[in-house]
Amino acid sequence: MDLHDRVALITGASGGLGAVTARLLAGHGVNIAVTHLGHRDEAADLCRQIKAKGRKAFLVHLDQTDPASCWLRLNDYNTKAYVVVPPLRFEPQSKC
Repeated sequence: MDLHDRVALITGASGGLGAVTARLLAGHGVNIAVTHLGHRDEAADLCRQIKAKGRKAFLVHLDQTDPASCWLRLNDYNTKAYVVVPPLRFEPQSKC
């Protein structure tokens, strides 16, 4: 599948695995919608890094607990996501 010039919406891309994934996809020609809820400065910095490599990057403030808001926010940029990367978080199982 050719993803060049497509958009990937990456939730939690302001740090950790989300940021690494954003950089990796951008390196393969994908434009990135960087979402954030409370880490705007980190997300904005990632957008600058992606743009410096010649890709488009969108800074998107959204509440990830509301799936519909992801699509509504992307409409603000007149684009749609072709790849959605959900939160990448490890939560240990509780012991019973």
